[in-house]
Amino acid sequence: MLDSVINWLDERLNMREGFKELLDEPLPEGVGWTHVFGSISLFLFLLQAATGIFLSMFYAPTPEAAHLSVSYVQNDLFLGAFVRGLHHWGSSFFVVFTVIHLLRTFIYSAYKYPRELTWIFGVILFNLVLAFGLTGYLLPWDQKAYWATVVTLNIAGTAPILGDVIQKILQGGEVIGSVTLTHFYSLHVIVLPLLTLGAVAIHVFLQKRQGIAPPFKSPDEEVKFKSRFWPDQLFKDGVAILLIFLILSGFAIIFGAPLEKMADPTDSSYVPKPEWYFLSMYQLQKIFPGNLEIIGTIIIPTIGILALILLPFYDKNPSRKLKDRKLALTLMTAAMMTVGGLTILGATDDRPEESTVIVEVQEGQESSRLQPPELSGRYLYQNETCMKCHNIGGSHGEGEYDLLKTSGDKSVIWLKEHFSNPTLAQPEKIVEQGSLTLDQITDLKSFYLRLSTSQRDELLTVTQEVLYSANLYSQYKCGACHKIDDPEPGFGPNLAGVTLRHDREYIYDHFLDPKKFDPNSIMPKFDWLPKEELNALTDFVYYIDK
Repeated sequence: MLDSVINWLDERLNMREGFKELLDEPLPEGVGWTHVFGSISLFLFLLQAATGIFLSMFYAPTPEAAHLSVSYVQNDLFLGAFVRGLHHWGSSFFVVFTVIHLLRTFIYSAYKYPRELTWIFGVILFNLVLAFGLTGYLLPWDQKAYWATVVTLNIAGTAPILGDVIQKILQGGEVIGSVTLTHFYSLHVIVLPLLTLGAVAIHVFLQKRQGIAPPFKSPDEEVKFKSRFWPDQLFKDGVAILLIFLILSGFAIIFGAPLEKMADPTDSSYVPKPEWYFLSMYQLQKIFPGNLEIIGTIIIPTIGILALILLPFYDKNPSRKLKDRKLALTLMTAAMMTVGGLTILGATDDRPEESTVIVEVQEGQESSRLQPPELSGRYLYQNETCMKCHNIGGSHGEGEYDLLKTSGDKSVIWLKEHFSNPTLAQPEKIVEQGSLTLDQITDLKSFYLRLSTSQRDELLTVTQEVLYSANLYSQYKCGACHKIDDPEPGFGPNLAGVTLRHDREYIYDHFLDPKKFDPNSIMPKFDWLPKEELNALTDFVYYIDK
């Protein structure tokens, strides 16, 4: 039966002839174990596709559900943690072996005539591999994902001419939110896979068309063919792929895939760090700060990519032997050492002085001032359905559950699940469920956690006007750019002390048109808000300095 099907297909597709031509490919002398890296890279791409399809079946690309869906795969789904670990570490392995494959091609001079196009598509594939890592970063919607993406989008915005346009297209709005997540998800699972499939097909076609370059031999030298793809090279490829898969599985089992707490756009104290393969660019940002940032984020990387793409055209040395290519090998070694050195510096720079500042500020907040998320959470507690089931010390609610008796006992994960779906967290109760956004869940969590501190009484006696204005502050994501009390700069100015420098009219008008006062301001206009809300936001700025 199977033979009949194969014969039927062969009559129409000529499969046997195609497979015979593929497997019987003669290989030049010297081809062997050093040529397995291309097959390993192809295997890792297919593995990333397979594990990615599995993960996408359980993923919800919305800010409210993304983190919970990833947490479900990680903690509850059978083999979920293993598959996610394969996908996470597979991206790093993919980068490593793509780089090794390019280096092997460079060392063997396989980028020279007539294989220039094969090399160019190899460089394109390397950039697509990095793009996969960049777009997949945001999808878990945890702290690291959110804040690293903030940095990435700001870097994109520094590009000359089209920077602002690119940033707005990727971000999909004035702030990172559901549209941003949808854009990154679409790029990661639709656009990039299609581009990569096309580039892989062209790269493999060109390689088969031109054949494998004879190691260290010039075009005019005699080439001896001493082996064939089957069984010699295919056996080596298979052994190498199996070994890499076993090592990758070990990483997935032993180390797993990290998942930090759910993204908190108001937690501007978080210091993001990218994956290791972007640490060199991360370090360049520090070397070229301020107005020079574009040198490290755009100019140097662009020059590096163009240098790789154009390599076959400016390296005119006809010899492929190592002893005749000292300049090229020296330059490539210097480039690799520079990237490696920057990566090591980025990995070891833990910025301890910054961490100390953050801890001191957080500890001081209990005895200084209430923060916007806590005040907004108090407003939501009163205006959602919370008070029907809860009270606070016998008042502030008609429900039977006293929050003071449980404050500090519930984990952050439990709180997030409870606010997202109260009945899920307490199956024995049928709870009236509202529709809370991620920001509202974060604010309610902050309010609940503050109840266990010394500022509880102050929080419970704040006026309704302040609570309303704090909720607007949170709703319009002011905290994503502005900090209060924190000495470290945010994307916008620190709001503590603003009323000591500017009068009420200035603050109100600044909401209407920020660029009127600072042409370089990235703050959007809020002239579309009702006067009532503009006045409330202005009042809140004054409350900060009360």
